[in-house]
Amino acid sequence: LARSIVARIFLKRTIDMPCLLFLLLLSLQSEYTTSSHPPPTLNGENLLITVAQESGFVNIIDDHETTNKDGSSSLKFSGYIMDMIESIAERANFTYTIKTPSGFGSLCNDRLIMTKNETKEHAFAAKYRTQYKCGQSDVNDLPLSNYTTDMYLGLYYVTPERQLENQFTLPYHPPSTGTLTMFGTATGISNMNQLAQLQSEGEVGPACAAENAAYIDFLRHAYPDMQFVEVPNTEE
Repeated sequence: LARSIVARIFLKRTIDMPCLLFLLLLSLQSEYTTSSHPPPTLNGENLLITVAQESGFVNIIDDHETTNKDGSSSLKFSGYIMDMIESIAERANFTYTIKTPSGFGSLCNDRLIMTKNETKEHAFAAKYRTQYKCGQSDVNDLPLSNYTTDMYLGLYYVTPERQLENQFTLPYHPPSTGTLTMFGTATGISNMNQLAQLQSEGEVGPACAAENAAYIDFLRHAYPDMQFVEVPNTEE
């Protein structure tokens, strides 16, 4: 199952979405086009942007030498998506504050519940950084809260359901990086049906899959008899 190399953008409902989407598309055009027809700007507005950790796209490092007001370590962000945000911000004249998924979103695994008086130390925990849909929820959930952000950028799995609602270019992200593909390469299992059959016979255990990602729902629907274990979407 492929992932689109282009970041999926979710925008908060309180922003003029058609205008901002048009602005972002203009900002990614060629230098010739933008110099001839400068895009509109956001007049220095500061946007809260949520990103999910993914090696090479959004790298997150705890900067223990710099601390926040609450004593926690600051975070350093780098990668393809971060470069894209910086370029868009420069062209569209806005500033931004980067956030990781808060953990309060409706689609988060091990979700935090505000009514239970969760402490601030629980919010933005490292375990939420790799949860794609968790970050998406910080933008889409209603009603708005102190943890709501303006925009979410992250990799986007191309599933049959999403192909019915969106148009995608052909991704070139190598499918061999998928956890299930690597599982098959290592064991000699040639297809999903064979894996499910061996699981039912007790020959192999559950397959590992990245937690909180859209392709989990697709796999469970396509292969209802297959056993999965969701694991953090990291390289460890």
